Amino acid sequence: MKDQPLITEIPARNILKMVVILSIICTLDGLAQRGASVQSNARTAGSVEYLFIMDEYITPREYDIEGTPYYQEEYVNGDLYSSLGPMHDLRMRYNIYFDRMEYMTGDILNVIVPHLAISKVQLGDETFTVETLEDKEGTYLTFLIRLDSGGMSLLTKMEIIFKDRQQGKPIQGDIPAQYQRMPDKYYFRL
Repeated sequence: MKDQPLITEIPARNILKMVVILSIICTLDGLAQRGASVQSNARTAGSVEYLFIMDEYITPREYDIEGTPYYQEEYVNGDLYSSLGPMHDLRMRYNIYFDRMEYMTGDILNVIVPHLAISKVQLGDETFTVETLEDKEGTYLTFLIRLDSGGMSLLTKMEIIFKDRQQGKPIQGDIPAQYQRMPDKYYFRL
């Protein structure tokens, strides 16, 4: 068996292809570094144009989402009862998707997550309670709507899933992103 040389001859046309590819990669890498290191107070007209163009490629475009993650889209007056005392007349709404109460103080959005210190939240005509649920993934706290109370309470858990937009077939078109309401789950508490 004849020894093959460690270095082989590369045809000139392949060298030219490699030089062109490497120069493109180096140029793109240099432009990316330039855009990342531009100071906001030292931008020139060229760098602003460059950053704008790059934003088109790296920033996801916003698109419409059908449906809502909220029980009611509008804020309504509500009361929060907790171990720290009551808070009355809060502009609130329930985010089903994230399982949290949201309320506004001025222009600031505040979030209340399920916690055992909360005894109930009165949101319009609905009463929400914090309950401990268990499923195959473990135990967690969640907001449930109390439908009926007494010796036995009837509670319901609402659920919403998010379906991201999908590219459709050429004739069908794109399928928009959407929040989809799932069937409610019902629970009894003795």
